[in-house]
Amino acid sequence: MARFVFSFGNEPCVGNGCSKKGAQVACDEGALLAPQENEAARVSPPVVTAAAWAWRFAVLTLAAVIIGYLALKFSVIIVSILIALLLTVALHPLTSIMQRKLKFPAAAAAGGTVILLLAFVTGLLGGASTGLVQGFLGLRESIVAGVGTLLDWAQSTFPQMEETLNNLRTTIIDAIQANGAQIAGGVLAASATMSTIITALLIVLFSLFFFLMDGRGIWRWFVRLLPVHYRTNANEAGIRAFVTLGSYARNQALMALFDSVMFSILAACLHTPFALVFPIGAIVFVLAFIPVVGLIVAGVIATLVVLVSSGSFIMAGIMLLGVLVISQIEGNVLSPLVQGNSLNIHAWAILLLVIGGSTVAGIAGALFAVPIAAAINVTVLYLRGHDTFPYLNTLETRPGGPREEFEVYAAEHWAQFDREVAQHLPPKEARKAKRAAKKAERAAKAGAK
Repeated sequence: MARFVFSFGNEPCVGNGCSKKGAQVACDEGALLAPQENEAARVSPPVVTAAAWAWRFAVLTLAAVIIGYLALKFSVIIVSILIALLLTVALHPLTSIMQRKLKFPAAAAAGGTVILLLAFVTGLLGGASTGLVQGFLGLRESIVAGVGTLLDWAQSTFPQMEETLNNLRTTIIDAIQANGAQIAGGVLAASATMSTIITALLIVLFSLFFFLMDGRGIWRWFVRLLPVHYRTNANEAGIRAFVTLGSYARNQALMALFDSVMFSILAACLHTPFALVFPIGAIVFVLAFIPVVGLIVAGVIATLVVLVSSGSFIMAGIMLLGVLVISQIEGNVLSPLVQGNSLNIHAWAILLLVIGGSTVAGIAGALFAVPIAAAINVTVLYLRGHDTFPYLNTLETRPGGPREEFEVYAAEHWAQFDREVAQHLPPKEARKAKRAAKKAERAAKAGAK
């Protein structure tokens, strides 16, 4: 076999078939080629890193697709539970007052809260149902007419764009007429069947009742599924997410009420018929729960209605100016005063969340994207050592109860389980023991008398 001799100075010989003699290294031909082949076959570190990230990203994408498919499959249940959860965090203080101040049992307090909610909604809709339906129909016609008026003005001002404006007119009017139910209701899809609506309503009501009655127990059941060393942090992070959702829901309702009242007063001052003023307020109240975008859409609708009802661009301009002023008051005065830094999410991120949520899940996505992101944000911050609500550590009346290691709550649960659920005697003997205990209790009461 051929041999090659190289001088490497003091460098060590690497590879099979090599022998070092002083400052010279002698290698067999095969030993010389083997390292070269290994160098050619070796993958560079950036490629290895990219490949590792690529397969992990592929697995995560597949998991996201599966979760998304299941979410769409069970969308009625998921959306109903989310609605019930938002109602729970908003109404929890009322239930808590019934329990602490009025000494109601948990079930009675939860049931009373649900009944009060149903009475409020039924009274509101029942008292104005006819006018509301007629108003929504008139509102849709006014929106269509307002769009037509604007396009007529644009067509007369820019005659060279006549064909484009005609196509735009057809597209907008068809979209408004085809989606009138969404514009009027803001929540229910036009294709929803009555059975789906009833199912969703029942899920919301029953979930709301059980969340208010035993939400703490339901949450702790989920926490007990985690490994022991994660439970306390998970419980504390969940309590902070609950507080965040409650703060968001109540504050958003307050700001929605402010927007609704101000828009209605402004429209009434511009001589808009009352049959349209009330529906404007109702739509503004619903849309205002969608941050940023909802108020813009509500302002456009109100401006179009004023334009048609008054027939004056000046009146419509005043309404538009009023909408801008109201939105500035809300954004720069009311929102910082009410919300403060509770969400801890930048306005740009909120806008992206609303747009992304509406793209993926329509109105429900736009409605729930921000509160879900806020809850996730405060949870991650707490788990990374940044507590958004430090006062919860010492608050006795917080939603999750006084701060304790979660194993204290777990021990209480299993002790109650052992007393009330575990069957220590066969059924026949248990019934005998129960009768004997009752007889002894009656005898003790008779002896005391």
